[in-house]
Amino acid sequence: MRLIDIDQAGRLRGPSAMLLLVLLMTTGALAAGFWADRQRHLELESNLRSATEAAVERLSRALGEFRSLAARVPSAGAPDCSPEALERLRRELFGLDYLRDIGIVRDRTLHCSTTLGEIADPVRSSLPDLIVDNGRIALYAYRSVRLSLSRPTMVLQVRHMNALVDPVVVEGLSASPWLDGLQVSDRARADWYALYGEPGTEPVEPVLPGTLVAEACSEQDGFCLRGVLGSPGAASSASVAWVGFAVLGAIAGLAAYLFIQLICLKYCTPAMRIRRAIASGAIQARYQPLFDARSGRLIGVEALARWPSAPSSLRAPDDFVAAAEAGGESSGLTRTMIENVAADLGSWLAARSHLSVAINISAQDLEGEALESSLEDCLLSIGIEPGQIVLEITERSLLGVHRPIQRLAERGYLVHVDDFGEGYSSLAYLHELTLHGVKISRTFVSSLGTDSPKATLVASMVQMADQLGLDVVLEGIETERQREAARSLGKVRWQGFLFARPMAGDALQAFEAALEGGPGDEGDANGAGGGT
Repeated sequence: MRLIDIDQAGRLRGPSAMLLLVLLMTTGALAAGFWADRQRHLELESNLRSATEAAVERLSRALGEFRSLAARVPSAGAPDCSPEALERLRRELFGLDYLRDIGIVRDRTLHCSTTLGEIADPVRSSLPDLIVDNGRIALYAYRSVRLSLSRPTMVLQVRHMNALVDPVVVEGLSASPWLDGLQVSDRARADWYALYGEPGTEPVEPVLPGTLVAEACSEQDGFCLRGVLGSPGAASSASVAWVGFAVLGAIAGLAAYLFIQLICLKYCTPAMRIRRAIASGAIQARYQPLFDARSGRLIGVEALARWPSAPSSLRAPDDFVAAAEAGGESSGLTRTMIENVAADLGSWLAARSHLSVAINISAQDLEGEALESSLEDCLLSIGIEPGQIVLEITERSLLGVHRPIQRLAERGYLVHVDDFGEGYSSLAYLHELTLHGVKISRTFVSSLGTDSPKATLVASMVQMADQLGLDVVLEGIETERQREAARSLGKVRWQGFLFARPMAGDALQAFEAALEGGPGDEGDANGAGGGT
């Protein structure tokens, strides 16, 4: 029997021809797979190195900010835990980008901080993990403290003070998709401590064989970071195996395709679910009234996204909004909310130029002109003025959006900072951006009427915003004690369950009609929300 059968036309035929075809295709697929695996390995090494260097640069900026802060706070005499001293430190904190809390330390013992106030029973801390900045700054590489809500963070310390690095900044150090973990050491690189991943105060174990590692150091600050990326070989080998098996038979490929389809139908991604919900009209709008604190009058509403039929994992608005942003569906969600506002309240708002509607947007919405097109098509076209439209963007999304915000302001829209106090905006950002107001986060508002340090921070935020000419909205007023404390802050606006819960568009219009029929004067102690 010949190995290869050739017919009279010179064509290969028979079982041997089929075997040769399979052999050639499999050999070519494996060769291409090995080449692709090598290229992927080189690309991962490059990306890992770039991500590690970027993390070094950002951490250096945080150390530089702390170094400058420590130089401004005297090391002897003045540092104490008096209310006046803590207030000075809180004012310093408002001007910082990377630090979240400032404390006074004596003999490695924290006696007070801007958030915790004076500590009645201070506890001596352990030795620091590293000493950097030529021996001037002690660095506790990984700490979970009450302020950070058990999120990974780090503490920087000099002889007389310490500062808590914003957990958002620490998480951002390793936010790159090319980093599975990030570790820190001094220039000797003897012991490495985790900055991301499993918490711990002991040096991490050596990395496993096959794990990609990239190191980068800051010569100025005297520390090194090591980026870690898990072994990339498994996915590449699976891809090569898939190509080889795909050539062996269409039936196996079809079966795998059908199996993947079943898996996708059963375990579809949150972005796919949200995309279908947007297309089907399942995303609805609810409206929470906004009142002037002095007169008690209704001055606007906030449009809130609701998904009544959502799966349990996405039922909370914060969950499905975050999933929409992560899956690139934020623009579609915003467009849906604008369309809901137009359908529910369009003519009602057009006839009430003194009322505003607040719509939450993300940094993704500021890319391109889709947002402005949606506003013009759905709201401006039916008579709603740009000055009635408040666009709320979260504080953590403000980086790099100067021009889009400026363009929106020039076209007459009002731009407010949402969840103010939760992110890392500095006074410089509030000066540089064209903003019209801030909405102070409910995590701070809930402290009003108590002796919590956060209540003092709320008063400082209101005073700062008033000096900058910004409107202030207090969200989450739920008790009479909070309302009375908020009333003393001056010219503010408020919303919360004490006044009115989110409601449908027709219910809102009936609510407004009932308010118009009531007393509605400044002497009404309950204001607009007393009877809800």
